[in-house]
Amino acid sequence: MSRHLEKDVMPRYLVKCEEFYIVWSTIVDAPVVICNSKKEILDYWKEKYGSEGLKELLVFQGKDLSKVPELDDETVSGNRAGRNESELTKDEIYRVYCLGEKIDGWSPFKKQI
Repeated sequence: MSRHLEKDVMPRYLVKCEEFYIVWSTIVDAPVVICNSKKEILDYWKEKYGSEGLKELLVFQGKDLSKVPELDDETVSGNRAGRNESELTKDEIYRVYCLGEKIDGWSPFKKQI
């Protein structure tokens, strides 16, 4: 199940973190969509950007998404992914955004009803 944190179109790019695909926003300097499979990210991308956008993604990132870069120090440096826009480490981003763990009771996800 993918989790969406933002609904507006923003400058974004795709990174991989362990088995998860993260859509990273350069506006909020944080993850905005987390998908736990290739199928989910491809479905999301097609829904968001249409068939042409999906084709462009597959050309740029490889048909099997093998060219998607790993979440790295440069990406997370200066991020605002934590509580009150605090910076999180790569490990904290993985644990909080991908695994759904909380840090001191905080989570970026709104409660689902």
